[in-house]
Amino acid sequence: MKKSVFVSLLIGSLGLSTSLAVNAKNYQTLDTQNSEIGFQYSQMGVKLDGQFRKFEGELNFNPDALDQSKVVLKVALDSVDTGSEEADDELQDVRWFDIDAHPQAVFSSKSFRAVSDQQYEVQGTLQIKGREQPVTVMATMAPEGDKATFSGAFEIKRGDFSIGEGSWSSYDIVANEITVNFKIDAK
Repeated sequence: MKKSVFVSLLIGSLGLSTSLAVNAKNYQTLDTQNSEIGFQYSQMGVKLDGQFRKFEGELNFNPDALDQSKVVLKVALDSVDTGSEEADDELQDVRWFDIDAHPQAVFSSKSFRAVSDQQYEVQGTLQIKGREQPVTVMATMAPEGDKATFSGAFEIKRGDFSIGEGSWSSYDIVANEITVNFKIDAK
């Protein structure tokens, strides 16, 4: 009798764990219209903000299958918006983003790790101007119904990507440290 109760409990728990795995939400669609990718930088000691108005990407994220999760974001560098048309034009120049030769910045995830409930460490690479650097991104997921918002920030050094060459390569006017922040909606 005890053996049949144990077997029944075991089979029941296996069925429960299988149904939980099947019911885990898999996010695969980016809502770029309601998402934002921005950045902060310092120019002559003054903190300034900017954003990129256009980006696209691929997403496959399941909190119960992190080893199979992946994200690739492609940011159109000509969509940079600092609030100054003159600065936006300058950033598209060969000394900065060189958009004629390198029209996109690309982030590709390599791995996801759960840090706490709804918070993930994402290891990946960022490619700008043909230069690739490893980055670690802390992302917080806020699920709501059938969608979720992923938000976070990470820091890069513009010198690692040759952003700001020639007379702009000195960090006296524009600091080397750039903070990239994001709010990505997904379904």
